[in-house]
Amino acid sequence: MADVFEEIAELARRIRADLQAGATLDDVLGALRSERHGPLKVMAALRRMCGLRFGTAKTLVADFCEGRSYAHLTLADLDLLGDAPRPGSGEHFPGDARDYAIIERRPWLLYARQAPGSVAAAYARTPLAALPADGRHGGIYGASVSFEGVATSTRAAAAAWPHELVIERDEPDHLLVRFLRAALP
Repeated sequence: MADVFEEIAELARRIRADLQAGATLDDVLGALRSERHGPLKVMAALRRMCGLRFGTAKTLVADFCEGRSYAHLTLADLDLLGDAPRPGSGEHFPGDARDYAIIERRPWLLYARQAPGSVAAAYARTPLAALPADGRHGGIYGASVSFEGVATSTRAAAAAWPHELVIERDEPDHLLVRFLRAALP
């Protein structure tokens, strides 16, 4: 078992060194894949290297294996992804939303009221006044999901972590959030 942990630690050091030397994340993930390092080991190495949340490491590795490019992500981006707030008991931090904003370079997130059990979520590079007219947006779904619940937890997160996110517009049917550390290219 110790050998596995040592191998993961060595992969983490190698990933960091390769990125520092100018390789892109695509180069690094491609090399590890060609060397037959499994996705779980690569995810563990990314987590070890910079403290990525499990879901974020999984997204990067799985999407890359499906052909998605992450060449635009730098070592500084990965370190930033690993530097997310760690909420305490009873606290909520929109970590998935923050990580997506950083990865996709879309710092603006508009939540919009929809039907019961559904809240629309649209990311953008500039502030949105309304959901995109083409209907391209994601959402939060579930029996217990409500716009009020999403808005309340987002307001609490903005109050707790003002260096991470701010609420730019708070209306009865829309909540516009800006992730401050999600830099534009």
